[in-house]
Amino acid sequence: MSLDSQKRPLKLVVIDSQESTAEMIKLHFADKGVRLVGEAVDLKAGLRLVRGLLPDIVLLEVKDDADKALEAVQRIRTELPECGIILSADRVSPDLILNSMRAGAQEFVGRPVEAAELDKAIDHLRKLLGQIVPSGRRRSCTISMFSTKGGSGSSTLATNLAVALAQKPGTRVALVDLNFQMGDLSLMMDVKPRYCMVDLQGSTGLDEREVRSLLTSHNSGVMLLAATNSPEDGQKVERNHMVEVFGLLSTMFDYVIVDAERHLDDRTLEVIDLSDRVLLVSTLSLPAIRNAKRYFELFRRLEMDEGKFELVVNRYNNKKSGLRIRDLEGAVGLEVSWLVPNDYQVANHSIDAGVPLMIGTPRSKLAKSFEEYADKLTSTVEASKEPESVPAPVPTH
Repeated sequence: MSLDSQKRPLKLVVIDSQESTAEMIKLHFADKGVRLVGEAVDLKAGLRLVRGLLPDIVLLEVKDDADKALEAVQRIRTELPECGIILSADRVSPDLILNSMRAGAQEFVGRPVEAAELDKAIDHLRKLLGQIVPSGRRRSCTISMFSTKGGSGSSTLATNLAVALAQKPGTRVALVDLNFQMGDLSLMMDVKPRYCMVDLQGSTGLDEREVRSLLTSHNSGVMLLAATNSPEDGQKVERNHMVEVFGLLSTMFDYVIVDAERHLDDRTLEVIDLSDRVLLVSTLSLPAIRNAKRYFELFRRLEMDEGKFELVVNRYNNKKSGLRIRDLEGAVGLEVSWLVPNDYQVANHSIDAGVPLMIGTPRSKLAKSFEEYADKLTSTVEASKEPESVPAPVPTH
C-alpha cells in the first residue's frame, strides 16, 4: 500500500475497551484526514476487523496481559506490513516499549486517550507511512461491479470478466455474488452451490479452510461464492463475517470480482469501500445516467476514494443511441473506461445456456471486449507492483 495522505483519509481501526475512545476520534478527527472505519472492544473482534478492513492505522489498547496485545501487534505487522500501529497503555515501562518495538508497534499514547496526544502520534505515522515502500506481498485486486439501474447487465459483466481473468495462466479468481435476495451468477455458470455466506452464522472464527468450503468450482477455474441460496436468508448475512471473508479471499486469490447488490445497505457499502476498483455499470439511457450521477455523488459524500471509480457503458451501440459518451461523462464527472459492445443474441444465449460467453462464443466481439479489458486490468495491476518493503520504522519515543 503506497500511501498518499493528501489524496484520501487515513483509515483507522480502534481496538479499545472504552467506547469513549472511538467517540472522541469521531468527534475530533473527522475533518483531519482520519476516518474511523471500524471499532471493537476486544482483541478477537478487533483482529477480524483489521483483517477485513485493511486499515492504514490501528489504535490498540494494552491491558494487564500485555503478551496478548503484543501477539496481536505481531499478527497485524505480519499480515499488513505497511500498517501503522499505535498502542495505548496506563503504564508505559521501558520493557513494554522495547517489546512493543520488537513486535512492530510504532507509537504510544497514554490512557485515557487524549485527542492532542493521538493527533501527534498520527501526524508522526502519516510521515512514516509516506516513506514506506510497499511490500512484495500483494493482496488481491478486488473489483466490484455496481449496476446503476436494474437490468444494466452487471452480472453478465462480472461473470465474464472473472472467466477472462481466470484464462490467464496462474491467475486465481474468485467471483462473489453479493445479491442478498436473488443472485443470478450460479445460473449464469450452471452450478449449484452447496454452501454460501449465510452458512457462517454462529461461526466464532474463520480460517482459509472454512472459506474454501463455501466456494463452488467452475470448469473455467473461477471459484464462486454466493451470499445466499434463498431470498429469505438475505438479512442473515452478518456484516462482520462478510468483512472477514473478503479479508481472507484477498489473500487466497489474485482477483476477487464482486457482483454488488444494487440496493445499498451497510454491508454493500462496506464491500464497495474495501474494493480496489468499482465499476459503475451504465447504459446510454437517461434513467441510467441520472442514477449513475446520484450514486457517485453518494459515494463522494461518504468520502470514498474517488480515484477507484470507473464508468462502464454496457450494450454500447454508437449508431442507435441518441445519447453520447460525453453526456454520461459530463453528468457523472468520470471518464468512461470500458465500452462493452451490444450483442443481444450472444449475451442472451450465454445466459440461457448457463455458459459464460468467454467459453461458449470466444470469438465474438463481446468476448474480445472482455479479453481487452482483462489485459488492460492485469497490465495496470502488474505495473503497480513495487519492490519489497524496507523495514518498518521504529518508535522515536
